Amino acid sequence: MISFKENSILNKSEVIIPLTFLLISGIVFIPVFGVNPSFKVGLLIHYISFLTLGLFFEIPELSLNGWCLFKTRDQDRIIKDESLFQRIFMIRYILTHYIAPSAGIMTITSGLYLILIGKTSLTQGWLFWLLCTSTIGLYKGIIQHRFYIKKILCVLHEKKEISKLQFYLRSPFDNICVFSECPTYLFNYWLACSKPGWLPNPFFNFTFSLEQWVHSRALVGVLMVGLGGFLIFPLRFLIKKYSRVYALGF
Repeated sequence: MISFKENSILNKSEVIIPLTFLLISGIVFIPVFGVNPSFKVGLLIHYISFLTLGLFFEIPELSLNGWCLFKTRDQDRIIKDESLFQRIFMIRYILTHYIAPSAGIMTITSGLYLILIGKTSLTQGWLFWLLCTSTIGLYKGIIQHRFYIKKILCVLHEKKEISKLQFYLRSPFDNICVFSECPTYLFNYWLACSKPGWLPNPFFNFTFSLEQWVHSRALVGVLMVGLGGFLIFPLRFLIKKYSRVYALGF
């Protein structure tokens, strides 16, 4: 039986694959490397990445999470379908550890590239909020969603704490975080399509000054994504305080 805590191949691959997509996006989208795709090609990559995130992560993951909640109405049902739960969570592990971060990285980096060559300013409210929500979603997925899925999978495969599996699976905090991804994705889709002019950037003056100072709108976007890393600390605090699976170890 696979031990996910000790399996070095899985532990390394779940880091290497997303980092590989980060490297690819750097080679494709950072101007000094000389690839510099046209705006149409960059836009196509952005569309494909965003649709991949929706079709091959959001829809199957939220559907499977809903199925798991339905099936865990009583503990006996979990024990009866234990092998099925193992397969389901292995699929969810692939979705959350490989597809979601890879597609998310490509979506954000291609979007930053479009800002660079499209001369679009982050002073526009719709673009500012689009980058904010995308950044929050990326870090939330990496810190909370992956942790939740992997810990449940460890319980299923290592057959420890099986008696408490219903308690872990129906964690209110974790399920709220998981299901919040759908409205966030739809909100981002709406922003990208409608580009509402009435939506303000609350930091308009600061954003404008920063763009003038660094002489690059895209670099301001990179800084925003980088600053999003500070979300790791409050996310870890919330997981520690409210997630039922935290007791399984961080």
